[in-house]
Amino acid sequence: MKNLARSFLDSGGDISQVLNTLFSSSEFWQEDVYNAKFKNPFRFVASAMRAIGNEVNNFRPINGILDQLGMPVYGCVTPDGYKNTKEAWLSSDTMIRRSSLAVP
Repeated sequence: MKNLARSFLDSGGDISQVLNTLFSSSEFWQEDVYNAKFKNPFRFVASAMRAIGNEVNNFRPINGILDQLGMPVYGCVTPDGYKNTKEAWLSSDTMIRRSSLAVP
């Protein structure tokens, strides 16, 4: 991480230079972290909404999608919150639901 900060400061904030430093680092390609992150439903839907770029005035459809994906807003039954692991959110059912959201 210090290398990324140094790259950012040395390049005057050039994001392409920082990304080059990131992708060239050995830490980025470690087998125990490579391809280990999987977006939970909230992050998936938020990413989709950002990609679309439209202003959202009605959040009910988004809440409905989050319900279908198993992560209703304020719906976690345990006090420790929703799990943030790939195993908690990766299943054939959720992948079908995600793909149906992504395809018009």
